[in-house]
Amino acid sequence: MEFKLGHIPFIEEKQLNYKRLEFADITGLVPILSEQQLETVALQIKKNKKKLSEYSTDYIINVIDQAIHILLDRNSPWRSQVEEVIPQITGYSYETIKVGFTKYLSRFRKHELSRFLTEDFTNPNILNQFVPNSKGGYSKAISSDIVTHLWSGNVPGLPLWSLISSLLVKSGNICKLPKSEPFIGSWFAQIINEIDPTIGACIAVLYWQGGVTDIERVAIKHSDIIIGYGDNNTLNEVSKRIPVTKRFLSYNEKISLAIISKEALKPNKVKSLAQDIALEIIRYDQQGCYSPQMIFIESSLKITPKMFAQMIKSALQQLELQYPLHTLSIDESMERLNRLKDEEMKSLFNNNREVYTNKDSSWVLIYQEELQFTPSPLNRFIRIMPFDDIHNLVHIFSPFKNYLQTVGIAASVETTFKWCEKLANIGANRFSSINSMTLPEAAWHHDGGFNLKDLVFYVDIEQSLLQKSERYTTYEI
Repeated sequence: MEFKLGHIPFIEEKQLNYKRLEFADITGLVPILSEQQLETVALQIKKNKKKLSEYSTDYIINVIDQAIHILLDRNSPWRSQVEEVIPQITGYSYETIKVGFTKYLSRFRKHELSRFLTEDFTNPNILNQFVPNSKGGYSKAISSDIVTHLWSGNVPGLPLWSLISSLLVKSGNICKLPKSEPFIGSWFAQIINEIDPTIGACIAVLYWQGGVTDIERVAIKHSDIIIGYGDNNTLNEVSKRIPVTKRFLSYNEKISLAIISKEALKPNKVKSLAQDIALEIIRYDQQGCYSPQMIFIESSLKITPKMFAQMIKSALQQLELQYPLHTLSIDESMERLNRLKDEEMKSLFNNNREVYTNKDSSWVLIYQEELQFTPSPLNRFIRIMPFDDIHNLVHIFSPFKNYLQTVGIAASVETTFKWCEKLANIGANRFSSINSMTLPEAAWHHDGGFNLKDLVFYVDIEQSLLQKSERYTTYEI
């Protein structure tokens, strides 16, 4: 099965070259542009962006909403493609894609996008015209002619987030496809183009090999803002190639975790809580930056942390039948196997450490009494530790301030606020319920920043200018 991917406006099909990306029985043909071709596309996108700027934000929201509902519609051929292709190329089960992708897409429906805008802009009309500001003048948010997106493919559909954000603020876009999952970003751009070709002409979706700087240089030259996803080393190298006059929004490696209070360890609540935790571990096999890698359980006499860890173990085993582990690469398998052997060896000489797994080692749960901050090799490899006081956690988390992101919490309102105050000061920037860790709100502050506000430049008309301008009216005041 073969699919032509990407989306290249302004260049005839016969002039395009494609690279074959092979995924077992599926081939993705991704467009490869020369430097001159990308120059042409970038200049045309800039021209067409002027038309996009004339659209109201309400209209753009409606177009995005239509595209999202096409992908949500189980009878849509686009949705059928997703459910047929994505499990095969990623190794995730059909059920994982069906459920996970639907929940993810639902974050971008019309009412969610309206909330998205309001979160970043008190008056979303600031994207359309000058609006009054608190200083007595007027302000307008101006978007970049082009935003370059350097996408990552660790979670299916992840590219939609930055592209939708950029469209909401009326920017043109050059998007670099990830090699591991180039399909969903391509299809979304193609759907947008079918609904409104003017918006479609403001999006170029193409492929170039990571580290190929000649084509990247063209994209950066024409962009005011560059958005990058990936590991720290890759993003650090990219940052060296971006002039200081450009804005680089990098989303690097992050670590998330869950904290369970003794208040939550009640007989009538623990079973569903264990199920929620297991689902968050299983959803895309911890590949998202918001997936829990460690779980800390407050000591309790009735249901001990170790007892609760065993409940999570049972939930992982039960859910394995419905959501099997995706097919791992050789490198992933080796890293995971080596870590498992290391943990099993440590447990032989430490009575306070236990390793739980199944016969296929498709999930691994480490329970240990010693508190430590140890990132997971991912792919359903979770570490659980008991704690007595939140200050103990603050102490071990503090050195990793630059890596902390989401903390899932199960606690009373009073305890939640107490813990959030402590953890916010050492780097955590998102607190959620356990069952929402991997499903952030559309309007969340990604890594502590703004999704939309960081994509615009503000222009102010100062009050002093307006006051003086009154002197030059054709009528007297």
